[in-house]
Amino acid sequence: MIDLPLIMLIVFGFLYTSLAVLVFYPVLPWFIRSSPQLLSPPVKPSENEVAKLTQAMSSQCYLDPDLNLHDFAKLTKLGERRVSEIIRLHFKTNYCDYVAAYRVNHAKSLMSNRKNLSLSLLNIALLSGFNSKSSFNLQFKKQVGLTPSQYRHGQH
Repeated sequence: MIDLPLIMLIVFGFLYTSLAVLVFYPVLPWFIRSSPQLLSPPVKPSENEVAKLTQAMSSQCYLDPDLNLHDFAKLTKLGERRVSEIIRLHFKTNYCDYVAAYRVNHAKSLMSNRKNLSLSLLNIALLSGFNSKSSFNLQFKKQVGLTPSQYRHGQH
């Protein structure tokens, strides 16, 4: 007995694959030529490019909880892909962890100041640019090796 649905699946799969090859094969050389970054190795970041990222962070842009790669790239006057590449190649991390490190350091400085003893950890998280206490706890533990509570209790 012939399994008709299986045969139809095989035939339509073959036809679909053939159609995809016929449609995309002619434009493949154009796509490769128009996207050289796909084939070329990453370019080592220059000191000037690294300085642009550091300078943008010194303006404390990381305190903005809505900061994203697009906005950060605009601040540095570099493209999004290049900013991401610089962070990956020079700082050996990704964009999210790069920004989180600055936020965690800011939170640590707030916790180290005796004037801020009355601030809750949620307030410290929000003042440091985090959107939530859970993301603050996760990044803090990842960066410092302690929870924010453990760090705070060890400070005083």
